Amino acid sequence: MSGRRPAPILYVLNSASTGGANRSLSVLLRGLDRRRFRPLAVAPSSGSFQQTLERLEVPCSLLPCASLARLRASPLGKIKAAARNAFNLARLVELAEGHGVRLIHTNTVFPLGGALAARLVPLPHVWHLREGLDTPQYDLRFGPRASRALLGGLSDQLICISDYVRRVSVPDSAQNRATVIPNALEGMPPPRQRTLASPPVVGCVGLLGAKKRTDLFVEAAAALARRIPGVGFVVAGRPTAGEEEVLERCQRRAAALGVAESIRWAGHVSDPGTVYQELDLLVHPGVHEAFGRVLIEAMSWGIPVVGVRSGAVAEIVEDGITGRVVDPDDAEALAAAAAAILAAPAEHARMSQAARVRVQERYAPAAHVAAVEAVYHGLLG
Repeated sequence: MSGRRPAPILYVLNSASTGGANRSLSVLLRGLDRRRFRPLAVAPSSGSFQQTLERLEVPCSLLPCASLARLRASPLGKIKAAARNAFNLARLVELAEGHGVRLIHTNTVFPLGGALAARLVPLPHVWHLREGLDTPQYDLRFGPRASRALLGGLSDQLICISDYVRRVSVPDSAQNRATVIPNALEGMPPPRQRTLASPPVVGCVGLLGAKKRTDLFVEAAAALARRIPGVGFVVAGRPTAGEEEVLERCQRRAAALGVAESIRWAGHVSDPGTVYQELDLLVHPGVHEAFGRVLIEAMSWGIPVVGVRSGAVAEIVEDGITGRVVDPDDAEALAAAAAAILAAPAEHARMSQAARVRVQERYAPAAHVAAVEAVYHGLLG
């Protein structure tokens, strides 16, 4: 594309909130070669991520798009929704044509409008898959099998944030058009000499809920406290929407197990670095993780991780090198793996250093941006 004006790329967002998908997108937009590509965005409603887009000089239009999320409505409500989606799709096509868009990039699995608009114009379409369709919590309108077929049939290329996502979300017919490009970390914290605290502090960071298995962390904490007297725990994060009762339930269970005084419930923390600074180990019992941003965040701070063999966790945490990986739903196994690391300062120090190196080598922004740009170049020539 040398000598030409930058190719406009339209990014279709599922929301304008500052969630994991949009945080990952901001890494791409920040590093995108503006001599070759001119980004634009469309979001269904206003939100905090609009401020990020403004700072990155990315124009954002507000336009609800059809979604793969299940529509629970009366027959009349479904008719109204279909009419609204058709109207907004026409507006999206008009927006793409008016800006001379060369490629549409849908940022999560849910928005359907970008894929449909790309076929109508027509334009190349990239679908960025950040979700595993085998996850029970994802309630897709067409069911997992039909949704996979739609993802494959309406995409020229699929970007998967992990090999796990590629395996469970991409149909066999589209595997040759799927590329695994892991999310990148926005920036590395400064290096510092980590000394294993005595007693150590173990953390669980992220949303609280069934998928994240916060209840299992409490069980593992009690088992670890029996192995290492005085060990402290920090749980940082807010409950998943619809699971607000999980916090109280976990606190009651902690009291019943006798570790209530050992666990600090930090709630939502705007700067996770303030939590990572005090941790010696991260225990992540969550299942069906499409990626697991908190894993690379903790590792960037030099914190070894104990996770489970589910989702993409084992792709990030190298068993025996940057932490340990155990079977899911096994609190005793989590506690035993954590105790083994915390009881060996030299092993902990080796894993701490390896964790930082792993993040620098595999999750650097420049590598992420270059891989996505290679997909664009392949489609645009």
